[in-house]
Amino acid sequence: MKPVEPRYQVLDRPAPPTGRARIGIRAFACGARWPSPTPAPVCLWLPGRTGNLDASSAENPTDPRRLLAEAGAVVYAMDYRTHFVDVTCEEDLAACGSWNTAALLSDVRAAVRELNARHTGRPIVLIGHSMGAKLAYLFAASRPDPPIAGLVVLDGWLRNPPDLISDRERRAISSALDRWRAGDRVLTNQFAAPGTPGSTATVDDPTGRRRRLRQAYLREMLTSVGGVAGRMVGGAADATSIGMVLRHLSDGDRVWPAVVEIEARAMATGVRDHDLPRYDEFIADVRVPLLCVIAGDRGQDFTARARFTAGLLRHAPRTELVLDGCGHLDLVVGCHFGRRVSQPILAWLRDLPGLAAARR
Repeated sequence: MKPVEPRYQVLDRPAPPTGRARIGIRAFACGARWPSPTPAPVCLWLPGRTGNLDASSAENPTDPRRLLAEAGAVVYAMDYRTHFVDVTCEEDLAACGSWNTAALLSDVRAAVRELNARHTGRPIVLIGHSMGAKLAYLFAASRPDPPIAGLVVLDGWLRNPPDLISDRERRAISSALDRWRAGDRVLTNQFAAPGTPGSTATVDDPTGRRRRLRQAYLREMLTSVGGVAGRMVGGAADATSIGMVLRHLSDGDRVWPAVVEIEARAMATGVRDHDLPRYDEFIADVRVPLLCVIAGDRGQDFTARARFTAGLLRHAPRTELVLDGCGHLDLVVGCHFGRRVSQPILAWLRDLPGLAAARR
C-alpha cells in the first residue's frame, strides 16, 4: 500500500467485499473565533475525482479551505480510498477495479461519522467540488442520520437537462453499462505523459475485449457530457494561477475506477443502473439549505447542468452564484478566486438555520 504521510489521520476500516479501505482526513487549523451567537460550522470538503490533500493546497495561501478555517470555521478535508492505491501493486489495482459510487459514498459516510464523534451535536456541512459535489448530493439524498446541516456544491451536477440529452448518448451509456455489469471490469487510469501534468482518461484493457466500445465511449461521452470538456482555468488567469492549477493536476490521484465514471454518466442521462442504490431518486426530498457555486467560464451547457441539478432539490432553500471569468479548477486552486469562493460561503454559513439552532 502507498505509505501514509504523517499529516493525515488515516481511518482503516472494513470494506466488503474487497477487504479493507483507507481514507485520509485532515483538519485545517482555525485562525479566528467564529462570530457569535452561532457555533462554528463543521465543514467536510469532498475533493474532485483526482483531488487530494497534497502539497499544492498546502502551498496556496488563497486555498478556500484555508481561508474558511482562518475565518473561524472548523474545516476538514478528506482523501478517498483511491488516494491510497499503489499503482505498482497488482493487489491494490485489482481491489480498485471493483469500487463503485456506493463504495465512495461509504468513504464519505465514514468521514462524517468520525466528525460526528469528534463534534457531538454539531451540525456538519458538506462542501463538494466537481465529483465531490456529486457525492455530496448523493450523500444528502441517502437520508443520513444524523442529518447534515447544509450543502455547498462547487461546479458539480448529477443530471443533464432533458434538452441536453440525446437518444444516442442514452443508448451508448446503456450499452456500456450493460457490458460493464456483465462482468468485464477494468480500471480507468489517468497517467501524465512525460513533461505534462495530466491527460485525458484512458482505459487499461489487457485482454483487448470490447476495446473499440470503450474507446468510443470515452471519446464520445467524456467530451460531450462533461468529463474533460470545458475550461479548467478562466480566461483572465495569470501565470501564477495557471501554475497552481498545473501543480494541482500533477499532484492528483491518477487511479479512478472506470465503473464510477460510467455510473456518473448513467445518472446524468437517466439510464437505470441496477447495481447502484437509487440515492438520486430521493434527491427531491432533500430539504437542507444548498449553496450552488458555478464556474462561469465553462459555458452555458455546464451552467445549465449545475442549475438543473440544484433545481431537483425543490424543497431545499437554494442560493446560486455564478463566478464570471472563473474556470473549473480556479474554484479550488486559482490564486485570485480563493476569496471570491470563500467569502460567499462564509456569508451563507453565518445565516445557516442549523447552526443557529445548535448548542455549543
